[in-house]
Amino acid sequence: MSKMFNVLFIDDDEEILNLIKVFLPEMINVFIATDRKMVKRCILNEEINCIVSDIDMPDLNGLELNSVIREVNKTFPLMIYTAYGSIDYQRKAKDMLVNEFILKPNFDDLKDKLDQLIEMQKKQRFTPEEKKYLLKVL
Repeated sequence: MSKMFNVLFIDDDEEILNLIKVFLPEMINVFIATDRKMVKRCILNEEINCIVSDIDMPDLNGLELNSVIREVNKTFPLMIYTAYGSIDYQRKAKDMLVNEFILKPNFDDLKDKLDQLIEMQKKQRFTPEEKKYLLKVL
């Protein structure tokens, strides 16, 4: 499979991010962010096709991030990858049109869902206007 799909993984757990970099690079280009500043830098400088985010992080809530993205783009591929599997979180993610809600540390499920997403999606990217808005509100 060609590595033409750019995925931004957002998590404050660097151990998980290191495992993702080892586990998934054969299928995607992996970009990582551990805080709001890094997320903004990736959105500005990279052509991201999908965002996979944790929920609970010190300076960024993954559900809030997804909500902001949905304000400017209703179809951009979003996934939650979290240890918090409560029904309330799952319901909120579904209401935000998050594509997938995956519980950590299930790397096989994450890989399968990314495979499916890559097959289904054309190369989705933020437009310059969407990037400008996201950089302003994040």
